[in-house]
Amino acid sequence: MPGQNTERRPGQWLPGGHFLDLIPARGDQTHLPLKLLPFIVIWLAFAVLLIIWLVSLVAPVPRPPRRSEKTFRTVDQAGKLTEPEALQDSLDLAAEIEPADVFMTLVIPAYNEEKRLTGMLEEAVNFLETEYGTSTSSKPPATQTLPSGGASNPNGLRSRKSGAATSTKSQIRGWEVLLVNDGSKDNTLGVCEEFSRNHIVPPLPRRSSGPWTPRSAQGVRIPPGAIRMIALEENRGKGGAVTHGMRHARGQYVVFADADGASKFDDLAKLVSACMESEDKKGRGVAVGSRAHLVGSEVVVKRSKLRNFLMHSFHLLLWLLTPSKTSRIRDTQCGFKLFSRPALPYIIPHMHMEGWIFDVEMLMLAEWSDIPVAEVPIGWREVVVFKTHDRAVTSITIDPAGSRMITGSNDCTLKFHDFASMVPNTIRAFKSVDPTATKSSASSETHPIHTVRFNPNSPSQILVVSATPQARIMSRDGEPTTEFIKGDMYLRDMKMTKGHVSEITSGAWHPTNKDLCVTAGTDSTLRIWDINYANKQREVIVHKSKAVGSAGRSRLTAVAWGRQVDGGNSVLVSTALDGSLLMWLGEGPFTRPSSEIRDAHKPDTWTSGIDISSDGRLVVTRGGDDTIKLWDTRKFKDPINTTHHTSTSAQYSTSNIIFAPNSSSILAGSETGDLHILNPATLQPELITPITPGSPLISVLWHEKLVQIITGSANGETHVLFNPKSSYKGALMILSKPPKRQHVDDDSSLTTDMSQGISGDVVNPGTYLRSAKGVSTSGLTVSGKSRDPRRPHLPATTPFAKNQPDEEHIRKNIPLSSMREEDPREALLKSNTSYEKDDLSKRYLSQCVPGLTG
Repeated sequence: MPGQNTERRPGQWLPGGHFLDLIPARGDQTHLPLKLLPFIVIWLAFAVLLIIWLVSLVAPVPRPPRRSEKTFRTVDQAGKLTEPEALQDSLDLAAEIEPADVFMTLVIPAYNEEKRLTGMLEEAVNFLETEYGTSTSSKPPATQTLPSGGASNPNGLRSRKSGAATSTKSQIRGWEVLLVNDGSKDNTLGVCEEFSRNHIVPPLPRRSSGPWTPRSAQGVRIPPGAIRMIALEENRGKGGAVTHGMRHARGQYVVFADADGASKFDDLAKLVSACMESEDKKGRGVAVGSRAHLVGSEVVVKRSKLRNFLMHSFHLLLWLLTPSKTSRIRDTQCGFKLFSRPALPYIIPHMHMEGWIFDVEMLMLAEWSDIPVAEVPIGWREVVVFKTHDRAVTSITIDPAGSRMITGSNDCTLKFHDFASMVPNTIRAFKSVDPTATKSSASSETHPIHTVRFNPNSPSQILVVSATPQARIMSRDGEPTTEFIKGDMYLRDMKMTKGHVSEITSGAWHPTNKDLCVTAGTDSTLRIWDINYANKQREVIVHKSKAVGSAGRSRLTAVAWGRQVDGGNSVLVSTALDGSLLMWLGEGPFTRPSSEIRDAHKPDTWTSGIDISSDGRLVVTRGGDDTIKLWDTRKFKDPINTTHHTSTSAQYSTSNIIFAPNSSSILAGSETGDLHILNPATLQPELITPITPGSPLISVLWHEKLVQIITGSANGETHVLFNPKSSYKGALMILSKPPKRQHVDDDSSLTTDMSQGISGDVVNPGTYLRSAKGVSTSGLTVSGKSRDPRRPHLPATTPFAKNQPDEEHIRKNIPLSSMREEDPREALLKSNTSYEKDDLSKRYLSQCVPGLTG
């Protein structure tokens, strides 16, 4: 009211008005009344419900598994694929889980991995069977370091009531692999089935040597049912495949790994040890592999700015949005994580994410359940794989600058690769050359490649030695420049011949003279060539064998030309089939060897590898008698060291052995597909790393400038191994580039072969078309044309190439199929009868067509 004093005293409230008027004025010291609390609670509850509703709209919901996805198939002891069997789902929302049946379960999520799956499985089962297998040759699994809170049983389980451990009398052994095929469109399941069938333990031991002997290329033998295959009807994502597989795991420890083989399974022991040490009183623990120590490597540094920006932005978001313990994990996306069995019920049943970020959800669930998480630095397989050959890779060379790599193979081709032009998803050769196909005729022969070498003093030239009497010099682009002459095979005295008269086995360049090279042949000679004069060798060295029954001749199997110590004369060494090791001064005279060791290796065995150290003092040989020997050129009589190393020269005659560029190590492949790095002082292995398990490793190269090791295997693969911190260019250039965006024309399965006039994907029902791989290419050029211009082209292959069609069926079902048999004149006359009424047309036709009457 007017004139009334409306000043409010402390503790006095204004009558009426909005509920906000109940808030005390500034300066009041009274507390909020109880009348305000219900409104605050209502608003907070409404806000929480609103947030939950909004999150439910955007939160992913995992797809329920279908009936067929709850079954698995495996290969029995007879090598047959079993019928679908029900999987045991031992996880629910409770904290209990059934006891483990095996020690280790490996879950492999696979989507279109038919090309990379075999190598990954080979390495995985080799490690699992060796470490955790049930055979007598297997190692016992690591014992657990018990925490102070009490004992733990072999299953990692405890009694929830008393906390006492169950029986510890038996230590669980064994392993299993759960391959979860995540809706693949290729033959991923077929590859896994074939792998299981080839590695299964046979019902009865075989007496004769075969695919189950230790020297077999098939690798380790696995027990029946060890590999279980689960097929998802449609793609769920990596997270969905992993959680689906882990629901049905039977192992005391469960690890998942990517099918691309990037993880090294030797590091699995590190994860197991770290998980055991960090487990709580309930036996719960998680160990995650970490690649954080590679962040400062050259691979990461050379990435594009966009990729580095996205990587650091992702880490920043995780640091801001995730709980404290999860945010401290430096590498959440490494596809190599291990879980103890008691930890699974707290994580797997609560998973929602099925995409690439599911790892973060796993770690957050572990933190919310107070499960210890250990981050373990692991080695990441820094390997780039080239799958450009169809047969064994027998020789590898890289130019001194390290920009171009050329590989030779038993498929009779040279493959040219440029590191600068390749990206991770387009690793392929830019050119393929058959050096022996020089004649344009269908009768031209092709021959396997024995040796290919870049000229160390002139990188524009390469020496090519194939299984012929003639070596060739080609340009770095694959163009032939020189073909050395073939000798007269009817001359008895090899010194009188102008060239080799039989197959050449090896070749090498002079260490300092860019114009000289040497070749070793099965005609018992070494020939030194000047590349400027192809019609006659510069020097011919005849090896006169003293072996009984050799008639003075023996095949020379390998040759090397190296520098001499202190800048002196070079040294030339060679090996022979009679077991001899020969040495000459590289600059001559060549009338007789300066040193000769008759029984360096067992006679009649193929010594396939020989190399000289960078200082010229040491020579290493790899013999067919399963030995590696080290020799001193200054005391060329007895070997310094000898070690046993199973030879592959009986099947692959170019299996080499090399010194490292600084002669600190010796490198050689093995029949099991491992790379052996030996100590020259003892010839004992310092490192053995699997490259192509189950497939022999044939050729090895260590490039000095790139600081990378390149290997060639019997399965046609070329592997480039590098260290992200010390290597330079080469494979690093490939991985530092973003993947190329795929175009529809890049997929040959979606294009049409116009020369055949039919799409590669179209096959009529009831017919069979041969694939391109099944068609013989002998006598054809690269483009598919005949080398013989007089030979006519074969007709295109059609579905009716071998069968005659049913004429009655064609006549009834194909419209206008009878037009070929019909006379067009008669058809015109039948369709037009107006000429009978038109006298003019009638008279005209009667004059043109004799005998036509009206």
